Amino acid sequence: MARFIFPSELGGYTAISNAFISNHMADAGGEAVKIYIYGLMCSQWGKDDGECPFADTAMREAYAYWQARGLVRLVSSDPLIVEYLPIEAYAAPSPRKYAALLEKLSAVCGERAFTGNELGELYNIIEVYSLDEDAAVLLVTEVLAKKGPKARMYHFNAEAELWANNGVSTAEEARAYLLRREQVSKGAQKILERWKKRRLATDAEADMYRKWIEDWGFEEDVVLSACRELTGAEHPSFKYLEKVLESYRLNGAITAQAAEELRQRRDAASELAHLMFSRSGMTKSPGRREDDEVYAYLYSSHADAELLLFAADASRGLAHPYQNIKKLVDAWLEAGISTAAEAKKELESRSAKKTARENARRARAASLKSSRQYSDEDLAGIGVDILAGDGE
Repeated sequence: MARFIFPSELGGYTAISNAFISNHMADAGGEAVKIYIYGLMCSQWGKDDGECPFADTAMREAYAYWQARGLVRLVSSDPLIVEYLPIEAYAAPSPRKYAALLEKLSAVCGERAFTGNELGELYNIIEVYSLDEDAAVLLVTEVLAKKGPKARMYHFNAEAELWANNGVSTAEEARAYLLRREQVSKGAQKILERWKKRRLATDAEADMYRKWIEDWGFEEDVVLSACRELTGAEHPSFKYLEKVLESYRLNGAITAQAAEELRQRRDAASELAHLMFSRSGMTKSPGRREDDEVYAYLYSSHADAELLLFAADASRGLAHPYQNIKKLVDAWLEAGISTAAEAKKELESRSAKKTARENARRARAASLKSSRQYSDEDLAGIGVDILAGDGE
């Protein structure tokens, strides 16, 4: 079998289409034209780019540009594999429809080159999620910033779905959304810094922070100042912080001033709870539940602090003093008693009635006892014989 040795590419000629020279070369940048011709030579002579004189980034940008015009197809982005197409393939509908988009993408993609199949997926994402071209460029830019040049198409699809869920379809809406998301991310990061945690906030933590700011309406200073309530916690977390903020929200404390007033009221309630425990003879300290109950008595039921202290004094020495305090205060509030003076009168009245009932009980018992004490003579006088039964 005969074998033939082809001359090297340096000794041969590269065929360049006149259509390329007439219709495409003038509009392209010099670097893009050089890379196109160099790649054309390699494809015609079977030479790889192992000794390519062009930088990798320049190659990717140039071929993204030529792919947008339908002159090449990127088979793979890593490694970069390029298929040169006949000039007639320029009439393909998708590259022509999105030619302007691909020009914009080539300016922001850097080392990331989209293959023909990937471009088809990208066009589908644009159609499905109704993105305009500038929004699509921002989408690609955002994903590449987070995932790098190895970003996969499912990353772009997931980001587009997130944008759609937040009503983003235009570049203006995208910029506003990205700005809000950046602010949320920074806010969540500040919380971790308060807790001296050296890591990035997770998506779930950022979403919780967004809910506190956007849905619940908290000022950022309120969220950060609420972190002080977790100072004693061994493992502070966003979930724990959310419980604190939820209590703030239920009390209408979403501004810095309202939150500070709430904390002052809570501190006052906590101090009162400690004093009540001491006055009732308890040696342990009140917990968060007792603090909250005392707070509710003071600011929800509008009970007087002296009333609570009087209940503590009245419960001293009992087996379960705090339960008795609650029992007394609940009864007084139900009866419309809100001051210590009124409670003292009620307690004295109750004590007097109890004493009167006890005296009456004792009197009845004494009377009954005395009416049942008969002597033998008394019994004999009424015909009753102690020694004999009725049958004898």
